[in-house]
Amino acid sequence: MQVKKYFRQGIYALLISLFLTGISAPVGAAENTGAADEVSSVKDIGAAEEIQKTENKEETGKNEETGKNEETENKETEKKEESNETETGDKSKVEVKTAEENGSESTTPTEPETPKKESVTCSDFQTSASKKQLAKGNFVVEVRGLACDSGIKQVRIQVYSKDDKSNSYTYTAKKKSSGRYRVTVDIARHKNQLGVYKAKLVVVDKKGKKKTLSQLATYDFSVNKGITSAELNKTEKKVSLKLADASVPGGIKKVEFSVYAKKDGAKKAQVFSADLNKKTGEYTATVKLGKLSADSTGVYVARAKIYAACGVNKSLDKQEFVVSDCSGKLSVALADENAGTYRLRASDLSAPSGIKKVQFKVWTGSKKSAVIFDAKGSGNARSYTMSLTALKGSLGKYHVQLLVTMGNGKISTVASDTFKPDLTDYLYVLKPEKNNTRKIYMKNISQKGKVTFRVWSDKKGKDDLVSYKASRSGNTAKVTFKTRDLKHSGKVYVAAYVAGKKVKTISIKIPASDMKKNGWYYEKYNGKTYKFYYKNDSKVKNLTKILKLGKNESLYIEVNRRKCTVTVYARDGKKGYIIPVAAFACSVGKAGTPTPRGTYYTDRKHRWKVLMGPSYGQYATHVVGGVYFHSVAGSSRSVHNIKASNYNRLGSPASHGCIRLCVRDAKWIYDHCALKTKVKIFDSSHSGPLGKPKTIKISGSTNYDPTDPAVR
Repeated sequence: MQVKKYFRQGIYALLISLFLTGISAPVGAAENTGAADEVSSVKDIGAAEEIQKTENKEETGKNEETGKNEETENKETEKKEESNETETGDKSKVEVKTAEENGSESTTPTEPETPKKESVTCSDFQTSASKKQLAKGNFVVEVRGLACDSGIKQVRIQVYSKDDKSNSYTYTAKKKSSGRYRVTVDIARHKNQLGVYKAKLVVVDKKGKKKTLSQLATYDFSVNKGITSAELNKTEKKVSLKLADASVPGGIKKVEFSVYAKKDGAKKAQVFSADLNKKTGEYTATVKLGKLSADSTGVYVARAKIYAACGVNKSLDKQEFVVSDCSGKLSVALADENAGTYRLRASDLSAPSGIKKVQFKVWTGSKKSAVIFDAKGSGNARSYTMSLTALKGSLGKYHVQLLVTMGNGKISTVASDTFKPDLTDYLYVLKPEKNNTRKIYMKNISQKGKVTFRVWSDKKGKDDLVSYKASRSGNTAKVTFKTRDLKHSGKVYVAAYVAGKKVKTISIKIPASDMKKNGWYYEKYNGKTYKFYYKNDSKVKNLTKILKLGKNESLYIEVNRRKCTVTVYARDGKKGYIIPVAAFACSVGKAGTPTPRGTYYTDRKHRWKVLMGPSYGQYATHVVGGVYFHSVAGSSRSVHNIKASNYNRLGSPASHGCIRLCVRDAKWIYDHCALKTKVKIFDSSHSGPLGKPKTIKISGSTNYDPTDPAVR
């Protein structure tokens, strides 16, 4: 009886546990106990205990009525338990197995705790911006009604405009009031990129756990590109550029148009500012094509660029326009066979912007050696008579291009052609070369034999006739002659003789300048060879510009005590310092205080130098001991400090050993001669290859050096 009691109590407890966990009680167990209907209506353990007490009383009553003894009762109970084990034992094992599979411990069933799902909510998550904020590149993200079950420790807002979040930045929001948080977004933190910005809300609760809301807030910080247009006028001299319907949050500060030839690329673009039409809101600019550095025709590109008030710049869409080519024809024809000239002609020229200039570009061999000839004439037809000597008398293949500069400044390659001269006994003279020498050529010689060239001027008969034996190779002969061999300039005849027979005669013009010395000549002076530069028979006495001398050059200085002359030389390669650059008149030491002879090297310079007296000299360059190159000294450190009597002694011994010069010449040495310049001081009766320059004399009332650049 006792076993039966405990068995029933276990069944009741199991059924209650299954009920509380939401699992239906096994049907078999209810049938075996005969109390399934009763158990299914039990709501808590207290009710189950009341039922159990009632059952106990019933069992006690039955035992008293039947009068069974304890032994009989035990036997019946054992039989009943065996029967129950047979019917219910397997199902108990299944329940235990399932619990083990779920990882639960086999303990006395108790009431489980129900987990609570923590939630984060907000009533409003939005963006906004004022005009002032937009002008600074800012907008506001605000959340209202924010709540979290476990409390809010921190609110973060992640903002980005790129899908890959490469410009993402996370802001820590400021609490404005209960449940209300706010951040100000600065697009500078997002690489100043324009576009639609997204904001994501992240809440950190008081336990440190992050909770991200699914909803996003957005703000459109995009540019409205509008429409860019570029339109040429009818004459194609101007292009009108326009940007319409463009906008950017915060407003546009300015607009520029960049324009470039498509073939040159954007790197060569020129920028033009646009003007705002306040009525239409359009930005416009008118550009003259002549102002564009690109000189080609064809496709040009115009592109608008917005400068936003927030500091962001944005290039907009490209717009192309086409500059038309000039149309026309090119022809080449032999003009004079004896002279070797060809006529280049352009005709039927037409361009929307008109014809400004016509040129012929001609070359043989490499295009790099091309020569350009300006056509003569007007209207839609121009021409030029070209001599083959302009391209060194070549008889090879010639290439000709017709180039037209149109009224808009753009150059159009209108047409191209080629030709090959077919000339026999072609005699010509090239332009003068160095030292006024010229080359005479004869090509495609029709006869065999030695070649001789005779040259004479048209004046006074053949009083200056000169004959030259030519060197011949195959059907070409040549010789070099000097124009100075002639006595007269002007019209000059050249005749070619082959095997003693005159084959051809031509005439050329030799200007008077070609009869004079021009350029470099090696000549002797006082037994030594020097290199001089001539211009129209006149020896140039100062080669500073010819040699393009800069500061601190490697030069050499000679000081002739007897002639009171300073001469400066430049190096002529391996030939040494044989180029006389400049000569200066100087004052060396008097007999009692002579300037020392010898070879020295400069080692320092002074803009002003304190000398004996004391006195002050300008542009001093140290030579040796107390000896300097310097200007005529004065009583103070001023350009108005000299005495006329001292200055007028330049060109004769007058110093205490220094080498006095006028300010101009002292400054020349100070500027152009590097330190460690070699200085040779000696005596000679020869002034030097450039001679001794004349000195300047000043009046007694003058207290300054007229050559001083500070006075001028």
